[in-house]
Amino acid sequence: MSSSAPILSWAYATAGLAKTEQSERHTAAARGLMKAIFASGDGKAPETAFVVISLAEEYSVIGLQGSKKLQQALINKDGHSYDLLTVASKSGGKEEVYFNIDRVMRWSVEKLNPRK
Repeated sequence: MSSSAPILSWAYATAGLAKTEQSERHTAAARGLMKAIFASGDGKAPETAFVVISLAEEYSVIGLQGSKKLQQALINKDGHSYDLLTVASKSGGKEEVYFNIDRVMRWSVEKLNPRK
């Protein structure tokens, strides 16, 4: 589906190890992906949802925010698909975080209904 999940996984896995040129490249790529996601919106409403291309990116976002997923729901609004994650924030309160998952859904449909 996306090359972001392996990059994020590799960056996290190598973070505590001695820095090599390869691990630094993966870490830089992961930082760039996360920067792009955070620049795509604030996640506070469907209209300002974070745009992701993999579900792993959703968990990376809430992890970087210091939050923990409590609940997840799929929402369709105005022709778009969103994951709504209810999270426990690091301050202890509950928050809702929206992710635009149009690309994830499009990829899923293409894989489930391959062209002949």
